[in-house]
Amino acid sequence: MKSNILVILVTLMYSLNVKAQIFQTDLNKKNITSVTFLLANTSLRVTGSEGDSLTITVIGNEPANLKDSSGLGLHLTTTGHTLAFEKATSKNVTYLVKMPSYISLAIEEIPSFIPLANEEMLDKPQMLKILDMKGDVNVESWISTINLINNTGTVNASSVAADVFAILPPDVTQSCSFVSRGRLVDVTINPKSKIALEAAIIAGRFTPNVKPSAPFKITRSGFFQTVKGSINGGGALVRVESNRLILHQGE
Repeated sequence: MKSNILVILVTLMYSLNVKAQIFQTDLNKKNITSVTFLLANTSLRVTGSEGDSLTITVIGNEPANLKDSSGLGLHLTTTGHTLAFEKATSKNVTYLVKMPSYISLAIEEIPSFIPLANEEMLDKPQMLKILDMKGDVNVESWISTINLINNTGTVNASSVAADVFAILPPDVTQSCSFVSRGRLVDVTINPKSKIALEAAIIAGRFTPNVKPSAPFKITRSGFFQTVKGSINGGGALVRVESNRLILHQGE
């Protein structure tokens, strides 16, 4: 189903006369165990899949660039067992990535500025979305929203100035850390998930739309509050630091 959606998206972009290019490589043959992205002014969707192939589809108008070693606006390097992609163009593009779910993934967004007459302004926020990964996931953003869905490995996600959304899988066993400095962290918890929650909320609100094993322990000091508790008896540690935290009960 997810593969069909990806095909439909790419086909639609072609029908709208938007340039799309594809890069593909076999990670197992190259003995790659981790993939990293260094990006700015970019929307990124990464979906974990079976098999050993990594496929990147770029949607957008890509200029020629001497640093572009992948053919899709990314500079590619291999160091040890890590395959690294660094964006080599300042133009806004969208990357659709399909990669082996067992591979470790790291994404770092760096600030990108639009030059104005007498000042500079940050580019518009984008979306960094990661689905169905089993390896470790580390995501750092400046202004782009982070959306994490059904990732079973260790997850660390932080944003300087954007919201972080996460939907936890029912079989979550690895720790997760969600940090949004001054913004929202929104976590949906499967009814079967067993988690232990530790949260620090600064000058904001805690909205627990879930049933904890026992009432949450909330400690307040000025504009700062800490929240501790467990769901379904406790289990994987979920750590949160944000201005506002919302917990949802999934289906």
